[in-house]
Amino acid sequence: MALQKDFLARTNADWAWDIQFQSGGAPVDLTGADVRMSIVDGAGAIQLLLTLGQGLALDGITGTLSGRVSAAQMQGLPAGSYRHDIQIRRAGTIIVPVEGSVGVSQGVTRV
Repeated sequence: MALQKDFLARTNADWAWDIQFQSGGAPVDLTGADVRMSIVDGAGAIQLLLTLGQGLALDGITGTLSGRVSAAQMQGLPAGSYRHDIQIRRAGTIIVPVEGSVGVSQGVTRV
């Protein structure tokens, strides 16, 4: 079962977050893993795809995944409710350890 992680973001600000994957309180070594995160609308259409080097960074040894989406990119995502999941591929295995919602609110101050 995937961990439920919900996010809030704005159309006029950078969206940044970090998740550390742990097992028994110790960091999970994700060295060599490939990671993707899809943000989809209610119809399941991908609105934003983050990959390593394109919005995602992974510190494999500490098991920390960082997401960074610029305000300019967020302007292209209409305010609304979305779903996401994070997929990790390593050594021929694909898992989805995190899923949840992304609420995007319309920013007032323009970038």
